[in-house]
Amino acid sequence: MARIAYDLKGAAETSSLSVREIQYSIDEGSLIAHYGGRQNTKPLIHHEDLSEYIKRLPTTRRAG
Repeated sequence: MARIAYDLKGAAETSSLSVREIQYSIDEGSLIAHYGGRQNTKPLIHHEDLSEYIKRLPTTRRAG
């Protein structure tokens, strides 16, 4: 069964990005997170949102 959402570590592993990059993208608003758990503090990223985020990343490397 395919996963429908990921925690930070799972999103990082699935996308080959770092947890720090995933958290930064959430903080800046370019990746949507929903919050669950007892205190609604655990970020969960829907599979579709992670996929769309990856599709919006640049297709060329930054010069420099």
